[in-house]
Amino acid sequence: MKKMVAILIHLNRHYKDKNQDIIPFDQAVWERTLRKAAECGFNTVVLDIRDGVQYDSHPEISAKAVWSKEKVKEEIARCRALGLTLLPKVNFSAAHDQWLSQYRNMLATEAYRKMADDLIKEVYEMFEEPQYIH
Repeated sequence: MKKMVAILIHLNRHYKDKNQDIIPFDQAVWERTLRKAAECGFNTVVLDIRDGVQYDSHPEISAKAVWSKEKVKEEIARCRALGLTLLPKVNFSAAHDQWLSQYRNMLATEAYRKMADDLIKEVYEMFEEPQYIH
C-alpha cells in the first residue's frame, strides 16, 4: 500500500460574507502550489471545498462565482498529470459550519441529515468517485 503524503488546501475561506462576487482564490498560486507539492514528493491534495463549488442538490449553500463541476474535473486532471490525487474535504462539524447557510442552525434534524447526505453523494460524483472523502 502506498503511503499518502498530503497537503491541505482551502478552496474557500470566507466564512461570513456569502454575498461576495468571487471566492478569494488565486489560480496561479494554486497551480504553483500543486507543482511544488509534486516536486516535494506529495501524492495527495486534500481540498477543503466548503461552499466553493456549485452544488446542484443545494445551490443555496454555494457562494457566488464558485468552481463549476467542469472546473473540478479540470483540476482533477491537472492534479493527475502531476501525479497527485485530489480528495475533497467537507466539514460538517458544528464548530466549522458557517458555510452551510441556514442548515448550520438545524443540527440533529431531518433537513440537516438530508442536506449532508445529498452533499456527500454529490461531492462523491463530482470528484469522480474518490477513494476517500475527508
